Amino acid sequence: MNSLIAEHSGEVAELCRLYQVERLDLFGSAASGEFDPESSDLDFIVSYRSNADPDPWFSKHLELQAALVRVFDRPVDLVIDQPFRNPYFAKAVEETRTPLYAA
Repeated sequence: MNSLIAEHSGEVAELCRLYQVERLDLFGSAASGEFDPESSDLDFIVSYRSNADPDPWFSKHLELQAALVRVFDRPVDLVIDQPFRNPYFAKAVEETRTPLYAA
């Protein structure tokens, strides 16, 4: 696991509980070993609990993304887990996808 991710795993788990996350996975350079501490962002895929409060869910999604930015002090892409239309993106995700949190 990427050392930056490991260093903040407790904070990430707390955020996941707070924002009713069912599963959070890492993908991309931080999961593949190509992470550059100077320039890389962090890429996450999130699934929310089916019984999560839907009002306002998108606002909570943006709040979680902002919280992850604060924790890691770098840009964060937070993608909702769903079937991806772009087969190249889907393949890249599946090749590097690494579980971080599961409720």
